[in-house]
Amino acid sequence: MTDVADARAFAAEAPWKVPGQERAAKVLAAAAAGGLGHAWALIGPPGVGQEQLAAALTAALVCAEGAPGQACGRCAACDRAARGRHPARRVFEPSAPTYRVEEVRRDWLSAASLTADGWKILHIREADRLNDAAANAFLRALEEPAHGTVWLLEIADPDELPDTILSRCRQLPLAPLPRQLLEEHAAALGYHDPVERALAVRAARGSRARLEALGEADLERLRARQRLLAELRADQGRALTATKELLDAGEAASKDADEEQRTEREQLVAVHGEPPPEPLVKELEERAKRRKREARLTALQRALDDLLGWVRDVLATQAAAPSTALLAPEARAELAADAEALATDDLLWAADRIQRTREDLERNVVPRLALEALLLELATLGRR
Repeated sequence: MTDVADARAFAAEAPWKVPGQERAAKVLAAAAAGGLGHAWALIGPPGVGQEQLAAALTAALVCAEGAPGQACGRCAACDRAARGRHPARRVFEPSAPTYRVEEVRRDWLSAASLTADGWKILHIREADRLNDAAANAFLRALEEPAHGTVWLLEIADPDELPDTILSRCRQLPLAPLPRQLLEEHAAALGYHDPVERALAVRAARGSRARLEALGEADLERLRARQRLLAELRADQGRALTATKELLDAGEAASKDADEEQRTEREQLVAVHGEPPPEPLVKELEERAKRRKREARLTALQRALDDLLGWVRDVLATQAAAPSTALLAPEARAELAADAEALATDDLLWAADRIQRTREDLERNVVPRLALEALLLELATLGRR
């Protein structure tokens, strides 16, 4: 079921019933009833209810039958809003790796300036893909909001946007989707084996979009991290090969930024000729460096989060916790083996050591040295 189809189903029943985003829906509904403001930043992982929230807000604003901030869910306006077909709401998506200033001026700002009766809901998907020039152009619309216009910005990474943009929006954090919802969606995607389904849900980290994008390589990396403590105990040299695997995963994650940079440069050449203006090239290169650095860091930190989650589950297994309390309930046998082999004090020490390494990576230490030191120390667990 697509997000749009989900939104329609929820709107027909109760427009503000957005599974997994009850708090966000309550905040947005209250604002729609009075004091909505002109710009909202929906901050969270992709595919966690942004489409449904946008549809619910549109219905609440265009419905003439419901109470303030509410929609009846039965009239033609509600039906069109739920299907994403109401003219009051326009959706913009990037046609390239970044939104360009020409797009913002031609499409966004012109839409905001159109005279219309009633509301205009301008929904920007992946708004954190604004380049600097486009962000500066958009800033004017936020500083001088048009009457009856509401901007909805989907943002996965707030650090990619200037503070001048975020400070002019009401920020609405969106929660990762709960496990049960993702398990249902995973089953619909064809994960029929309970063990594989649980693994896929864990790899998705609360995001339906991530779940849909998962490949076998992603699941195998997660399986490998489940075996890592046992492998380190068996062979201390495994620390060096594991370090290389983690670094390789970080490099793989950064390759998207390389591809985006090549595409963006081709676009600059198409518009400005060869060579493109130096200031634009410099801006492109700085953005690419930042994206690559963040992609590497995110991949490494997620790997450490997986390892930390495993240690947590081993501790929970020692405490005879039920499967529902585990992050990796599909791996009870492996957890039990680590729980029997390792002392509680060692596991608590390991959890602290992993967390400190995660923090060290944010302080620009050399990743190889930090990871090697961590894994070599983890290899001593059970012998300390």
